[in-house]
Order: sequence, then C-alpha cells, then structure tokens
Amino acid sequence: MDLRRTYAGYASRPEAGRILFGVSFLEAMCAPLPSDFLLIPLARLNPERGFVYALVAAAGSVCGAAALYALAMYAALHLGINHVILQAFQAYAPVFILAAGFSGMPFILITVLSGLALVNPVVFIPIILLTRSLRYLFIAWLVWRSGAKYQEWLERSFNGMTLVLTLAVLVISALGIVLFETS
Repeated sequence: MDLRRTYAGYASRPEAGRILFGVSFLEAMCAPLPSDFLLIPLARLNPERGFVYALVAAAGSVCGAAALYALAMYAALHLGINHVILQAFQAYAPVFILAAGFSGMPFILITVLSGLALVNPVVFIPIILLTRSLRYLFIAWLVWRSGAKYQEWLERSFNGMTLVLTLAVLVISALGIVLFETS
C-alpha cells in the first residue's frame, strides 16, 4: 500500500497529532517513516492548525534526535570510542548540525556523529530545535499558502530540495573554513 495514502488516512483521525509526534520521533531515531507525508495532509485538512501540527512534528523530531544523541553519547563514553574523524567532526559540528537539521536523511547520521563526538548538548539541542522547527513550519506555510496545488510536488520533491540546500550550506561552509582558517 502507498505510504502517502496510509498517512492521509491517519490525518482524519482525532489522534492525528499524537500519531504525527510518534512518526516524527521515529523518523529522527531511525528514519523509517517520513513525517512530511502526514504533516502535509494534516495541514491541508486543518489549515488553521497547520502551524500547530508543524510544531508537534518539530517536538517529536527533537525528542527523537535527543534520544538518539544520548544513546550515541552513552556509547562513546562507555565504549571508549575516540577517533580522529570524530575529533575533526566535533570542531565543525555546529555547521553540520545546522545543515542537516533542515534536511531529511543526513540528519540521523549527524545526530549519531554528534553523540559519538561528544558535542556539547547546549550546542546540539538549540540548533536542532531551530532547524527542525523551521523545516516543518516551512512545509506548513507552503501548504497554507498553496493548498492542494503543490501537495504532490511537496511530497515528491521537498527532501530533494532540502538536500540540495544542505549541500550548498556545507560547500559554502567548507570554502569559508578553507579560506579563513588556513591563512
């Protein structure tokens, strides 16, 4: 069965907000279910509550990422994981977290690397809170602004679009690091 149709069916249920939180939590932990497919029909069915649903999705995503981060940090501390790649990642972690927080797939990898590299939670949590909120609020705004007109395009292309933006941020950051830190 098509995942989009399944999610569209959940959107009409009274407990749809809790389902959205759970799907967003799981997406941040292990990425099996894209929460965008539930947020879009929810925002379309209830345009006046679309931004509330976006914040619910962001809260679920941040909670899931925090749990995964804590597990990775626990593993790093108790298994003695310390690698030169993790040390290099730690130096530029805010840039990577900022870039991946708005996109879909690299987010899990960056979350695990942040925990393994023992990135300060005071750095990690606010950045993911900001970026995940912006991501879901942007989706809700697009649905609110366009209604059903762009729903299929959003479901099909949003992750690709954010991945391109993420890569652009990483390339610009890398250029800045190379140009300003090597001189």
